[in-house]
Amino acid sequence: MVNFWIFPTTAEHWELVRTYNVYAFQHEADRDKIKPGDKTICYIVRSDPPVFVGAHEISKPWEEAKEPFWPEEKAEGRVIRPWRFQLTPLRLGAVDARKLSRQLSFVKNKDWWSIYLRGSLANFGRRIPESDYRLIFEELPKLSISYQVRPALKPKVPSVAEVPKRS
Repeated sequence: MVNFWIFPTTAEHWELVRTYNVYAFQHEADRDKIKPGDKTICYIVRSDPPVFVGAHEISKPWEEAKEPFWPEEKAEGRVIRPWRFQLTPLRLGAVDARKLSRQLSFVKNKDWWSIYLRGSLANFGRRIPESDYRLIFEELPKLSISYQVRPALKPKVPSVAEVPKRS
């Protein structure tokens, strides 16, 4: 049985996914849900407008990475997402996820649609229906929209003067 998934990714990671046809997970629980033949849709987090950007098929079983690949792994000198899958691209484009969310059956609360696209596996780690996958898949080549990526929010570190004194 083929399963259908949404893979959230950053714009920086999307460039590597698109170039090298690979996706990775940090946790074994996510890894164990995915198998060859499954179909995926990538979603870029923090994009404006929010976009689905590509459809892929999982082409091989996972492999454990031994060398850093993703930017934060290279920066830290260690593997953070060791469970890597090879992908076969099926269709690329950029579709406005906000507009499409009204038609997606896995999005139960249409006002809070974006919560269904968070996490290492979107939809709270659950598969999406094939009909939702097909809807996104069919929209990808129609009109590829342009989008920008908002920078990630960095937590504010209080200065010494702002830290309350203990008595």
